[in-house]
Order: sequence, then structure tokens, then C-alpha cells
Amino acid sequence: MSEVLNLNKVKPRFSSTSFINSFGIDTKESYVGYIPNVITASVRTNFLNTSSDNVLLSFLSSELIDNLARLNSFKNLKKGWNGYDAEPLSEKLINRVISIVRILPIQPEIFPTGRESIQLEYHNGENYLEFEIYEDSIDAFKIVDGVETEEADINSLDVLRIIEDFNVNS
Repeated sequence: MSEVLNLNKVKPRFSSTSFINSFGIDTKESYVGYIPNVITASVRTNFLNTSSDNVLLSFLSSELIDNLARLNSFKNLKKGWNGYDAEPLSEKLINRVISIVRILPIQPEIFPTGRESIQLEYHNGENYLEFEIYEDSIDAFKIVDGVETEEADINSLDVLRIIEDFNVNS
């Protein structure tokens, strides 16, 4: 019989900064000391000091797996992929979005755009939330109860805050 691991009793083997870096997040965006409520499999794998593929896969949601595969497929987009003159998406952009998507508590719908960005979308009835992620910036747009709001040049922690607010107030 296998033993159930209680994560509350596991002492972290990383400082806050290295723990956050262990799942590909840029600490320049104020992540130091932040540990998300939802920890992805790769984080848990590093955190628990195990490399078992079974452990890794058991913690990944099917939505996250699908989104990571979708994002990786964007690396194959060629010039004009949208039927017009869209440029291929940069690896830097794709990797940035992967690092964000890996920590999201709820997985979004993901779309490439012809503006050299990747869009994340959430729908909740008539309410709508969208993030447009560029190599060096993130913009948010939402409609809640018919009221439109925008936030420009936000960081990845703001993304988490806005998603939480959207889910609470929608």
C-alpha cells in the first residue's frame, strides 16, 4: 500500500526565489515569496525531490496538458500562418506564456494573434476576460456585468489577481 504524502508537512528544500524559479517564472516580476495555491506537477516534482514521470503526470490537469501542447505547437507557425502576413511567434513569447499558464488555477482558452502576441480567454456566462501577452508586456480586458475595463502593462502576478477577481465577481 502506498503512503499518502501530506504536503503540509513537507519542508521546502528551496528558498522562495529558487522555488519560484524552479517552474520557470521570472522573479523580476515580483514573485519572490509568492507560492500559488495551485502547484503544477513540475513544481511538485521539484519540491518533493522526485523525478517520477507517474508523479508528474498525476498532478497535471488534462486542460494544462492540452494548453502546453497547444502552446508548443505555436512554435511551428510560419510567416503568413493566419492567411495574411502574420509573423511566426517568437520562442521567447511562447516560453513566457508557458511559464504563466503553468501557474494558473483555471486554464484559459489560448489563441495566437496576428499581432505577435498570444491571447488567453475566459468566459463565464456573459462575462469575459482576456489577456494579450506580448514578449515584454501583458494587457488585460474584461467585461463583467456589461462593464468594460482594461489594464495595460501588467505583470504575471496581476494576471493571477485579475483571474481570481473575475471568478469571484462573475
